[in-house]
Amino acid sequence: MGDFPWQRGETPTWDARMPWQRGADAPSPAPDAADPAPEPPEEVPGPEVDADPPAAPEPIGSDEPGDRLAPEPIAGEEPGAQPPADPDPSAEPRADAGGQPGAGADERRPAEAGQEEESRAGAEPSAAPARAGRRTGQAGRRTRTRGRGTGIVVALVVVGVIAAVAIPAVLSSDVFGEPDPLADVSEDDRRAAAEGMAAVASEFLTAIEARDADAARALVYGAEEFASDYQDASFLSAEMLDASQDLAPMTDVTIVESGLDGSAWSGRVRAEMLLAGEPHALDLEMTEGYDGAWRVDDYGLGLSLYDAAFDEFGVTIFGRDVDLERETMLFPGAYEVAVGAPHLVVGVDTPDGTERPDALVLPLAEDEWPTAALSAEAERTARQAFADAVEVCLASDAVRTPCASERGFAAGDVEGPVTRSSDTIADATAAPLRVDIEDPEAIAGFGYFSIRLDARCAGGGECTAYEVSDRAVVVIGDDGAASLEWRS
Repeated sequence: MGDFPWQRGETPTWDARMPWQRGADAPSPAPDAADPAPEPPEEVPGPEVDADPPAAPEPIGSDEPGDRLAPEPIAGEEPGAQPPADPDPSAEPRADAGGQPGAGADERRPAEAGQEEESRAGAEPSAAPARAGRRTGQAGRRTRTRGRGTGIVVALVVVGVIAAVAIPAVLSSDVFGEPDPLADVSEDDRRAAAEGMAAVASEFLTAIEARDADAARALVYGAEEFASDYQDASFLSAEMLDASQDLAPMTDVTIVESGLDGSAWSGRVRAEMLLAGEPHALDLEMTEGYDGAWRVDDYGLGLSLYDAAFDEFGVTIFGRDVDLERETMLFPGAYEVAVGAPHLVVGVDTPDGTERPDALVLPLAEDEWPTAALSAEAERTARQAFADAVEVCLASDAVRTPCASERGFAAGDVEGPVTRSSDTIADATAAPLRVDIEDPEAIAGFGYFSIRLDARCAGGGECTAYEVSDRAVVVIGDDGAASLEWRS
């Protein structure tokens, strides 16, 4: 039987077994050396054991035999040692048991005496033979090392798992960024995907060049689902394709590059061609269907028109009304897109500014979106109306003028006419003109300018004052005529 109470058939008292369970901060010290150790029971049969019994559990303390503390006695149990084990005389002797191989039982007695003292649970460290003491110390080191080693092994396993997950994630992503979704895609799969996408994109653009709307539409992902609440596929027709090719024929299609983009089932193909003889490049978004075939993604073919001016005046493509509540699906190419107002066109907002193309080339790039813009004629009309209004403003010799609500001179401050001048008018017209967000009929963009006023003071002498202009807004009517208002 072992050293634990349940191995001896006793019921342990768990709340008082360990020192910290009794409220102690540290293990109790060893019994006083002066107290005699209690005598073991006279006749208690012991279990049969190996000639080399296992080393006693090491007391808490250092590895040196003289610096160890005896284990704390279990509550309710006498602090005596367990019954001595009766070694088997027929067992083979071991070198670390104090005997030589082949030695008899009598020759092993001196060394085993120290082992028997050592194997008694709760026994005080004594001057046991040096060999037995070293064995006890070695056993203690193995016991504690095993305890610490378990923690170290667990920690290393955790660190290893974290490293196994984190290192590939870091290597396959930007620093502190999202993991690369293509990290597990092999080079062969990437190459096969790029070749598949390039082949389909070339076939798609070649069909457009040949004006084969049915063949081109069959290569668009989800073509059979275009009749929806958010997509209008009626413009993917032979009529619209013919009109687009008549406006700007597509020729000399070349695939420049292709590859996966963002996932193993989505990619992008860049193509170059001539539109009406002029070089042009466009990007096609590609997607892999459930059947494993690559197709042109319908998402990249949609045109969304969200400008407030479009809602007010309406939009047409080749004279056909556009449903602004849905995305309009269009084949790549050039299209005439018009707004139902004489001063507006559909422009393209780009990072470099608003463009006013004669024909909108689709699909647009990711950083571009359609917006209402002034036609070239409307911008010339607006700037001329602004220049005429400024001239009238500066020509006024009255104390008050409609072009400036800020007070320059108060009534009675001056005598006679007032002379006005300004050196900041050029700054007021430097910004590009845009459609007023709140009033799509109005053209905003003119800045404020300062006005200097010179006059003769009422009490004599020269007087000078300054005022700031109001904001000039040009409104162009349905007939194309412009009028300017000064708005504070």
